[in-house]
Amino acid sequence: RRRPPVADDKTMRLLVPLASTINVASRPTVVLVHGLDSSRETWSSTLATLTSRGYPALALDLRGHGESPLGDPSTFSATALAEDVLGATRAAGVQRAVLVGHSM
Repeated sequence: RRRPPVADDKTMRLLVPLASTINVASRPTVVLVHGLDSSRETWSSTLATLTSRGYPALALDLRGHGESPLGDPSTFSATALAEDVLGATRAAGVQRAVLVGHSM
């Protein structure tokens, strides 16, 4: 079931749905970015493993994937995807991050 898009009041940009285990401020947060034609669900077992070992982690659905809407197709680009990851990371309050991605 798709959730309605959520907009940030300040920027009116669409925010991407997250799966997160951010609860350990002393360690950097592992930010997990899925590949093409995938979703944050790709990282389910990785999130569970990281959590069990005390590492905070965050996985997100990139625009047009999983539960995230595509938005305006004319704005879809690698730069827009990178800005989405940065925006979601900031919105989640992540101060330090380790970025992990695959296949895009």
